[in-house]
Amino acid sequence: PKVALIGAGAMGGALLKAGRTEEAITALRAALLDAPNNGYVLFALMEAAKATKDMVAAAEYKKLFEQAW
Repeated sequence: PKVALIGAGAMGGALLKAGRTEEAITALRAALLDAPNNGYVLFALMEAAKATKDMVAAAEYKKLFEQAW
């Protein structure tokens, strides 16, 4: 499970960097299922939400990110 978590988080980050935002969000949300307080994943989700102009989701992920760290 730890390898899958690292893989899903890393994959989400790579997809986000490649501009494949919707796919990134899917991968990052999957990573959160295994580790709900993963700051790296929450930060990436916040950035992905901003990229899709979903400021409500971005604010929620920011809040969760700040609580996790």
